[in-house]
Amino acid sequence: MSKKSIFRLLLTILAGIGALILPALSAAQIQDGVKMTAQAGFDGYCKANQWIPVRVSLENSGSAIQGRIEARVSSSSGTTFTYAAPVDLPESSHKELFLYLNTDTYLSELPIYLTDGKQTIQSTTARLNCLAQTDVLFGVVASTPSAFNLLNELDPDNGSANVANIEIKALPDRPQGLEALDVLFFSNVDTAVLTSDQQEALANWLANGGRLVASGGAGWQKTTAGLGQFLPLSPLDFQDLSSMEALISFTNSKQPIAEGIQSTPISAGELKPSALVLVEQDGVPLVIHGQYGLGDVFYLAFDPAMEPFRTWEGMTDFYRVLLAYHFDLPGWTFGFQNWQMAQEAASSLPNVALPSAILVCGFLGIYVAVVGPANYLALRYLKRRELAWITIPVLVIVFSILSLMIGGITRGRTPQISQANIVQVWPDAKLARVDSLVSIYSPRRTTYQVDIPKLNLGRPIITYDMGSSQDMTFIEDSDRLTLPGLRVDIGGVETFAISGAADSFPIESQLIVIVNQSGATLQGQVINQSDQTLEDAVLLYPGGVLSLGDFAPSISQDISIPLSQAQITGRLQTTSYAPYTGAYAPTFTYPYYGYGYSLDSTLQDILGTTNYYDSKEIYQRYTLLNSVLSSNYNPMGRGGGVYLCGWTEYSALDIQLADRPARHNSTTLYLISITPMIETDGESLKLTPGMFIWEPMSDSASSRGTPYTGTIYANETQHLRFRLGIPMIYRSIEELILHLESTSTSLSAANLNISLWDFEKSQWVQMDNIGWGDYQVLQPERFVGPAGTIQLSIMNASTSTYDFTKSDFTLIVDH
Repeated sequence: MSKKSIFRLLLTILAGIGALILPALSAAQIQDGVKMTAQAGFDGYCKANQWIPVRVSLENSGSAIQGRIEARVSSSSGTTFTYAAPVDLPESSHKELFLYLNTDTYLSELPIYLTDGKQTIQSTTARLNCLAQTDVLFGVVASTPSAFNLLNELDPDNGSANVANIEIKALPDRPQGLEALDVLFFSNVDTAVLTSDQQEALANWLANGGRLVASGGAGWQKTTAGLGQFLPLSPLDFQDLSSMEALISFTNSKQPIAEGIQSTPISAGELKPSALVLVEQDGVPLVIHGQYGLGDVFYLAFDPAMEPFRTWEGMTDFYRVLLAYHFDLPGWTFGFQNWQMAQEAASSLPNVALPSAILVCGFLGIYVAVVGPANYLALRYLKRRELAWITIPVLVIVFSILSLMIGGITRGRTPQISQANIVQVWPDAKLARVDSLVSIYSPRRTTYQVDIPKLNLGRPIITYDMGSSQDMTFIEDSDRLTLPGLRVDIGGVETFAISGAADSFPIESQLIVIVNQSGATLQGQVINQSDQTLEDAVLLYPGGVLSLGDFAPSISQDISIPLSQAQITGRLQTTSYAPYTGAYAPTFTYPYYGYGYSLDSTLQDILGTTNYYDSKEIYQRYTLLNSVLSSNYNPMGRGGGVYLCGWTEYSALDIQLADRPARHNSTTLYLISITPMIETDGESLKLTPGMFIWEPMSDSASSRGTPYTGTIYANETQHLRFRLGIPMIYRSIEELILHLESTSTSLSAANLNISLWDFEKSQWVQMDNIGWGDYQVLQPERFVGPAGTIQLSIMNASTSTYDFTKSDFTLIVDH
């Protein structure tokens, strides 16, 4: 070998070594120039099956980098899902961004990667403590967060209370990221630094049933700076008070507030029209309740982190009573809960059907006739029957090609995007919430890139018996959500879920609840101001449903309905801040009824039928609605609100395939929350049963325990809790009337031990001389707790079975 050849060989070897080493050296240099930290959840807390916000901080002291942040999580089915967000890091730069992910498994740590598309540049790990759905998570944004540690004492009956200390800049910029929080507290912090995205996320979280508590006191100006649009009071100055007796009375506490009230700053201002004053001292509102969409907002004119409130032994009881006042949330507020039903709904494609039986049978008949008799007769006619060993394989090949061609024709050539949407519309909110099940049907084996508008997050659909068929990547950019490399087989379907936002549905509501000495009536008008027709529309109200038919644009519907029957609560109220005190703390976890809840009629009220298998359309509607009204934790109903519901074929999300046309079809259910104004007439008000919501409590008969059409067997006990579905303030209680009706007319109610919970003595008190009909309770103020709560116990001490048709209450108050 010549010297030149040897030299060239050495150069080639050195070049190869350089090609291997230089990128590694370059990556090492980049890695040395990048520092990355990540915080997941809220102070490390998250909740199973809910969105987890991940806040990533990047500092680049080296050369510019264009890459993306990735979090990779494994599902219970073994597949891996990647949640990513693009990032552009110029030289000498610092950036912070949020990444959102969802998983069906409990995570203790979450690896986060910075990649350039080919290799990992930097990585870190975020710690997590995933709570159960039955646990309570309080978020605290405060200058003195330790003052709120006592919230840890508000353990729910079947879980634990947890307090997360949150920096204001760590609040998510998407409403989905706030879903794990049960209550969010603000105290003496500058909310003016909230970004527009954070404020919009707070607004949508609140409208979807969030709960916010904001404090006044010395720091009211900075605390309310970025929250003013939500608060029921606009603070203007300070007010001095010499007593806090009204606050002590509200709390039902025997603990006095320490001296120093005179020097405690109390913020005062102008009440908004819908504000409800819960506590007032010497004409100064101390605790005010407001509503934003389905959410509750509480404004405290004092700062609980300051003395004398910080060391007041009654503060725990104060929070316990305060949080008893809230709007009853419908079951659908948290989107999809039953993923088995969600998968059924996503897989029910109305416009994709199998070839007809006539076509299949006809093709098979022709195939058998040609390969068999026709082939034989033709060869016999030609006197060349020995050619059968050639003609039969040829005919098989020809018919195989024909079957593929016919299959291709029947499948079509254009992919199809199908959506099954739940759209929630709230008062006050600019955008509606969309929970969408998306199906991509492909006539051939290929890979797609799916593009979805901004403000949306994606996750796979995973069920207990079937996981996702492939690993998926969800790229969360500022202007869109992208699923790259989605593989779909011939005639196959791939599904995933979207949580996001869309334009609201313009409905004008002029509904009011008139409460007077005769009772409560829902009346007024609702007007469809959109350009869409709501098909099979219904109005859900406490205790009943009103069918509206097809609700066309510009049409108004007149409403006049007496509120005469209590409605079961929408979501379980099993937290310890339920309004009762004392040693007896009854609790009950509902059994799981996967296909609907026997004590709640919301499913059939919206569908208008119980024959869910009559058609493909009805079945898809049934599975879609059931996916948000039942879960592995508890069945859920609509609660005590008023909702306009209807169906359209409108595609709530503009989903497209990159560089490829697609056919679209959609099934969309609108759930439009309507908040009627409360109009009282006179000082004496009759709060009829329709003003209350109820829930079963712990006992052996609770699986069928209901105030209406209930059954109680021998030696069984039934406990029911009632409370006002809409918070109302009254001065005093005049009468409490228990209504008892039964089909068991031959049996006497005297054989039942009927008791009410005494909130003053924290014990059950048996009612004397009771019978069927209306029973007036003596000393009624003892048996009505905070938020109009009444607890009823019925024990069947006889050997007979009782069938109830009614066991509810009317409360007459002085307004």
